[in-house]
Amino acid sequence: MIAVVVALLFEQWRPATHWPVQRIDALLRAAIDGLPERLDGGREWHAWLGWSLAVGLPALLAWAICAALGLLLGLLCFLFIVAVLYFTLGFRLFSHRFTAVRDGLAARRLDLAGAALADWQGGPLVPTGGTMPATTPETIARQAIERGIGEAGRWLFGGLFWFALLPGASGAVLYRAADRVALRWSAGPLASLHPRFALVSATALRWLDGLPARLAAGGFALVGDFTGAVEGWQGASRERPGEPRALMVAAALGALGIGTNAPAAERASSRDGSAGLEASSTFDAFDGAGWDADSYAVAVRQMDGAASLVWRSLLVWLGVLGIAALIF
Repeated sequence: MIAVVVALLFEQWRPATHWPVQRIDALLRAAIDGLPERLDGGREWHAWLGWSLAVGLPALLAWAICAALGLLLGLLCFLFIVAVLYFTLGFRLFSHRFTAVRDGLAARRLDLAGAALADWQGGPLVPTGGTMPATTPETIARQAIERGIGEAGRWLFGGLFWFALLPGASGAVLYRAADRVALRWSAGPLASLHPRFALVSATALRWLDGLPARLAAGGFALVGDFTGAVEGWQGASRERPGEPRALMVAAALGALGIGTNAPAAERASSRDGSAGLEASSTFDAFDGAGWDADSYAVAVRQMDGAASLVWRSLLVWLGVLGIAALIF
């Protein structure tokens, strides 16, 4: 647990985005992208072999290095674990994008907030519920919250869970490698050229996400609106079974008191007391400019609440890890 705290504090001071890390990351991407071409023989077990080499081998290597350093000096093993966690966990790898959207809304600059969110998503904004345009304070805040919670699961809770479960630093390496492999093999030309590798990597990542996503959803329920989180969890389980991150995001939205199923226009009309039909026609004609201060204030408050929810849930996780370390 101490290693996690040290790594996160160091990452807050200096995020793992500087030039040497980017260079190493580029080399890893090249190695990952080359495996399907070398190993794809048309059978599913070829894809599992490639996944095992790309994910299992680095995890095994991390465990062996940590064990060897532990035999020499315990402090060396601790420092190695901190270094691994520094490169595999972190808020700053995505929080600055979340903050950019939030700052745009706080400044009442819908154009800046929308541009920051579009750049983060890597594509245009999409309407919420089919009735409310994408470029409104509420929809921008919600989409940023959904993506931010998903990134927290990806960069924080998933790695923490497997780090706690497996020896040394192998769990953190295993999860980060699986996430990276799924990202590379399930998108772009590799997915169409090697569909079995794309399917295997996505399936393995969903399996690895299963328990940590549910534990994160439970943490959101404990530190937020319990009833809302449970309702969001149940709704996501019915509508999107087999997608652990979607379940986690739905639970977080419920814990924040943001409806997960109602269209955004309906949520807005319930907030200001106007009729749903009138709100819908107003939003349909709305071009993204002219929102009053209250609309921006609500959006900023929701984003601040989401950031606070993640931090409180992280404290719960660290507390549980600390108790487990004392017991075992």
